[in-house]
Amino acid sequence: MRSKVILLSGFLGAGKTTTMIRAAKMMEAAGKKVAIVTNDQGSALIDTALGRNSGLWTEEVSGGCFCCRFDDLLTALQTLRETQSPDVILAEAVGSCTDLSATVIHPMKHYYQDDFEVAPLTILVDPKRMVKSIPAIDSLAFSNSVHYIFEKQIEEADIIAINKLDQYAEEEIDTMIEVLNQRYPDAMILPISAARGDHMEQLIYEWMNSTISGNQWLDLDYEKYAKGEAALAWLNLRAEASSISRLDIKKWMMEFVNELEVHFILEKMIVAHMKVLIEHDGGFVKASIDSTGADPVILEVGEQVAQDFHLVLNLRVETSPERLDESVRMALSAANTEFPLEFHVTHHECFRPAPPAPTHRWTKNHPHR
Repeated sequence: MRSKVILLSGFLGAGKTTTMIRAAKMMEAAGKKVAIVTNDQGSALIDTALGRNSGLWTEEVSGGCFCCRFDDLLTALQTLRETQSPDVILAEAVGSCTDLSATVIHPMKHYYQDDFEVAPLTILVDPKRMVKSIPAIDSLAFSNSVHYIFEKQIEEADIIAINKLDQYAEEEIDTMIEVLNQRYPDAMILPISAARGDHMEQLIYEWMNSTISGNQWLDLDYEKYAKGEAALAWLNLRAEASSISRLDIKKWMMEFVNELEVHFILEKMIVAHMKVLIEHDGGFVKASIDSTGADPVILEVGEQVAQDFHLVLNLRVETSPERLDESVRMALSAANTEFPLEFHVTHHECFRPAPPAPTHRWTKNHPHR
């Protein structure tokens, strides 16, 4: 039996991981066997940890997007099929990636149709990113090259899922639906709240029953696409921390997050997404921020008091890697002064993504490598 592959995309901070995990747990509750695949330009992913903490079979494709790591994606999918035999595999593409129809969906449908059935390409949209479409809604002032990626992601969608419905008035959502219907008449527009669960049943129904998959073809300027990706600095960090006594973990995390936010505001850095995860013997706590100056969204499990903990930080910001690295170093130093810790970094990378070089790229009329 073939596994259904559901490919999720959308810009950084759109809520892809929350959507993926919510949908996976709902499908499991309905009797489906579900697995997930996470993806990033770097390594040390919080998304992977969250998937496994949620009890989901999880594989990771790191070091590049699905289009450039197609063989790694295929290996992850085949590994899950061979070890878990899932009915459904949800795969979340890195948030700076586009052109998935040409580089992932059509090659999979052609070469691997005996193993996989591909669902409609679903693009998650955070309403605050739509400033150029709807001036009444505030958003971030990303450069034109970064905004180009955002626009192209939406353009190739089979389904446009307007996420975070719970954060906006009904009139604002209606305006967004109207604008998107005008711009993208061939896509299904579906407002959802992955956090609250609104309309997730309908989204899952479309994934499982629609025969549409990869119907949109992009006219994509790869030089402009590469420039947009290179405008973003990527930082991933893992560290082990130890205190001389039991520590309020959440309080330390908020001190660190607040210090970082001060640097971002003062330096006018444009945050695409920040995730901070602290794991300890009693549970975990995660903070997520999707724009400069935004209040963090907190997820916590267990009592947030411990002497030792494991920190993972994923940051994507429109700035230089050097400035981002220095801001993180200073924020960690300030937080560790307020709450004295022994702090050992076990993994650190800060970089600009390399230009995209897809393994395959099909066109509407014929495939080619």
